[in-house]
Amino acid sequence: MLSSEADELTRLILARQTLICRAIELDSKSEVLITAAPAVCSWEAFHAVYAELALIPGLLENLDLEITAARRRLNAVSPTADH
Repeated sequence: MLSSEADELTRLILARQTLICRAIELDSKSEVLITAAPAVCSWEAFHAVYAELALIPGLLENLDLEITAARRRLNAVSPTADH
């Protein structure tokens, strides 16, 4: 039980870090698109980047809630696991 709770918490933390990396990647891409558009890219690509960027805050908020819940479950299984 402890191992599965720890695995779940680790998975959620890694998902959050991956999402943060994606946000940084998209932010960089948006900067390039702003300076190069419309000469280099289509408006569809520009809007796709911003549409994905708009989703990230909500996804991060959901992951933060899941991480908090996973930490509580892990602490319930092993009160010293959080220290």
